[in-house]
Amino acid sequence: MDKAFQGFFRRVRAGQKAGYPRFKGRERYDSFTFPQAGQTGVKVQGGGKRVFLHGIGSVKCKFHRPLEGEVKTATVKREGEHWYIVFVCETEPNPLPENRAAVGIDLGTNPHFLVTSEGELVEAPRYFQKAQAKLARTQRSVTKKRRGSNRRRKLKMRLARQHRKIANQRKDFHHKLARRLVNRYGTVVHEDLNILGLARSRTAKGVQDAGWAAFLQTLAYKAEEAGRRVVGVDPKHTSQDCPVCGHREKKPLWVREFTCPACGASLHRDVAAAINVLARSGRAPDRRWARTEPSGMGTAWAVP
Repeated sequence: MDKAFQGFFRRVRAGQKAGYPRFKGRERYDSFTFPQAGQTGVKVQGGGKRVFLHGIGSVKCKFHRPLEGEVKTATVKREGEHWYIVFVCETEPNPLPENRAAVGIDLGTNPHFLVTSEGELVEAPRYFQKAQAKLARTQRSVTKKRRGSNRRRKLKMRLARQHRKIANQRKDFHHKLARRLVNRYGTVVHEDLNILGLARSRTAKGVQDAGWAAFLQTLAYKAEEAGRRVVGVDPKHTSQDCPVCGHREKKPLWVREFTCPACGASLHRDVAAAINVLARSGRAPDRRWARTEPSGMGTAWAVP
């Protein structure tokens, strides 16, 4: 506190913008980091069952997997009533076998999170939308309780748990889907979208519920670790161009079936967009998509 006030008066005397020292409660900070955990500050004990933290002591810990490589940093963080320690380790790369297969993906919000150029449709989980009513009830209960009361504190913890569950569900979905794409294809091509701008538009809730930015970040680092490629291409007119002849037909987004008036090609609009995305990377598939009979899972497309 003395150091903070010394800095405050020094800035006042110098005529600089001086921010008055504020009280920093125990809830203000949720994490702290040991930048040289591999050398000092942190030590794994008890065969991977305890962690010694400098200034705190030996703490019981549950490791979800053994540490690999050389430990660089360790961050202790708090999420609600739970505490975690995150280790950053330097390891040797472990690339997957070479794979020349390429796929284009088209991201969406409803009803499909992702559509591939091969016609695979991945349903959007919409975790926030499904839990929205429950979150609203808890939030109303919080606002009705007196500030500083024990009941309000417990309700805030319950609300934080509900939000944390949604975030964990979304993260789990992203990791599993990204791993599946990386294992199956050597090159994954996606639209280089302005996600920040879309998150401020009328589609903001759906975009944020889908978590496009987090998914693309997860996909990129998994691909780099496995020796795969992730390529972003210009998203302009991908849903308006015909993947067969290149004719551009402007239609509203609610029209989900693409029928080209020039060549007669008929296919799902998102599948057409994914094929165009792949083509813009220079990896266009040498095939033509045609509509088949509707199946129990929806309309299917096949290669004639």
